[in-house]
Amino acid sequence: MTDTVTTHLNDMVLALEAACETLPERAVPVDLLFRPPEWPRDELLVMFRFLANEMELPRRCSGRRCRRLERCCGGPGRHDASYCLPHWDAAAIDRLRAASAAVMLCWMRRSAEHHALMGGETPA
Repeated sequence: MTDTVTTHLNDMVLALEAACETLPERAVPVDLLFRPPEWPRDELLVMFRFLANEMELPRRCSGRRCRRLERCCGGPGRHDASYCLPHWDAAAIDRLRAASAAVMLCWMRRSAEHHALMGGETPA
């Protein structure tokens, strides 16, 4: 890979880690191995915040918390999403939809694999 691509990927990883830090810590449940995969709520929230931060929306956000932390604290379906949604243009919403679709497809695949592991049909 070129240095530019490597630098860009490293910057993306750092930005994703920063978005992940906005989520609260959770205890690992004992029956985790036997549970079907949970709906990827946190992953979708991280993707929303990552894209918002990439577009530097926290600077323009009317939410005090976003401006103070200098990173997005909103998300889809959250009460504080109304602060930043007016700043999303059509192209940004399309990027969010595409990224969300990718996360949901991964969840669907994990769900099918879990079903097969628990004795259901083999996933296609």
